[in-house]
Amino acid sequence: MDIVAYALGYQEIWTSRLVKDALAKSFEVYRDSVGRIGPRGNKAFWAEYSLELDDIKTQEEIDENTRSRKRGRRTGLEIQRADMILLGWKDENGVHQPAWLIHPDLVAYDWARKCLVAWVMCKHHGVTEKALCERNRWPLSSFKRHRDFAAGRIAHRLNLMGIEVW
Repeated sequence: MDIVAYALGYQEIWTSRLVKDALAKSFEVYRDSVGRIGPRGNKAFWAEYSLELDDIKTQEEIDENTRSRKRGRRTGLEIQRADMILLGWKDENGVHQPAWLIHPDLVAYDWARKCLVAWVMCKHHGVTEKALCERNRWPLSSFKRHRDFAAGRIAHRLNLMGIEVW
């Protein structure tokens, strides 16, 4: 990272908020881009499920937000960034860099890493932080502090490596 360029405001740096947004976005990209898991359904046989008239009426009454999601098309750049975040990458020297969530700098802080992973999963599945903390009997303020600390460790490492913000 060029300290002079950063001091003059010409270069943006990674922050814990940007890291959290990138992690959540990478899980969204993977959810939208992967195919069905498991065997294919029966095509020429009986329907896999049957709907009766009452079922159709109740399904029409369901709010638009609770219906099954539609997949969005993802660009190659989004998939490449998600791969970099979740699977790791090779730097310009050819050295393999581990995924963001399993880097040794972060694994050393086990509780902070667990909080960040739990937050990403909750964001991915639409569960609130408060509900997660109540279910696990964690203090909400400590959860947020540890989550932000872990994201800050990742941001610090990315800034030291000179990875540009996206």
